[in-house]
Amino acid sequence: MGPRVLLLDDDAQFVEEAQASLRGLGCEVSSLPGGDAGLARAVTDPFDLVIASAELRGVNGFRLCNRMKKDPRAKSVPVFLLAGPSSASGVEQHRELPTRADVYLQKPVVLAELVAQVRTHVLSRGASADPPAGAAAPQPSGRAAVVAPAPAPVAARSQPRPLPPPPRARMATVVGVAPASRTLPPRAPVKDDGTVQRLARDLSEARREADEVAPLRAHADELEQRIARLTEELSEARATAAVARAEAEQLRRPRPSAAPPSPSIPPSESAALREALATRDYEILALRTEIEAERQGRAEARERARVVEEGQVSLERRLLDLEGAQSEAEKRLALARAEREAILRRAEEAGRRLERQKAEGEQARQQLEAERAAHAASRAERDELRA
Repeated sequence: MGPRVLLLDDDAQFVEEAQASLRGLGCEVSSLPGGDAGLARAVTDPFDLVIASAELRGVNGFRLCNRMKKDPRAKSVPVFLLAGPSSASGVEQHRELPTRADVYLQKPVVLAELVAQVRTHVLSRGASADPPAGAAAPQPSGRAAVVAPAPAPVAARSQPRPLPPPPRARMATVVGVAPASRTLPPRAPVKDDGTVQRLARDLSEARREADEVAPLRAHADELEQRIARLTEELSEARATAAVARAEAEQLRRPRPSAAPPSPSIPPSESAALREALATRDYEILALRTEIEAERQGRAEARERARVVEEGQVSLERRLLDLEGAQSEAEKRLALARAEREAILRRAEEAGRRLERQKAEGEQARQQLEAERAAHAASRAERDELRA
């Protein structure tokens, strides 16, 4: 069974994404939205990690951390505090308390950084719970233990650190955009063919814009991978910086002046450690600046993709409506053409009947003329007979 994690936050979307990421590490995740029930679970159930939002309802994250660190049943459990903009002022004050949290993360939380911190404070601690034979026992101290590898020599530390393997590419999505509904509105009657052509042109332009946005989505995915790598490098740099600070504090501590102590670290290596610490601080600042720029570029690309997709969905709906109306108009046109053909056939039949009637009338006229001629001839004969 993997480590047990208690997640306390009322943001349902973040809880779902964090649960998926932590379960990918093999953790068993339980979630609650309130601080009162979360504190009761944290001190009664044996959890390996508690991740709490500072803006919890009831008992907030700061008070929950204070009570857990004072409770003998839960004081050894690592606590991660997620601080939003409204609680950023209380983070620095809480860091100075003896009951401070082990890790402070700023909202919106980068899941890659959260996973890296879980690996450092939970999985690494679980892996090092049974040290091999002959390993040196850890020295007790009043500070919180920092899980980090032993400091390497200066020559080895100057070598470039190999990059971690890139995370598996995720499906290109647009954050914050709901999937388009497939329920189409009732079809409206088409008035002219120009509207259909205009909307078809608009749809083709929208599809062309969507093709132009596709590289932006690929770039956004690449930015996410770079942010994940930079976050892991930032975590490693913080761990190394913590080790270097601990060494520097140990060097600054006054030693008893009974006998000149033999320095455990040569002065040259101490100077190199200070220089490496300053370099790491500068690298951390540069990484934060680069991560912020990458986030802003990714947000702009997602916004453009969202606008183009909304326009494309709207145009596709209108085009479907107009295509349906056009098919109905084509049906009516086919019926009108069939009626026209029937009328033309009836007109041809009427013309043929008229020609027959004309021929019959001409024949009747000729018969009438012949009868008149015969009648005139008979009248002339009758006149002759009278004479």
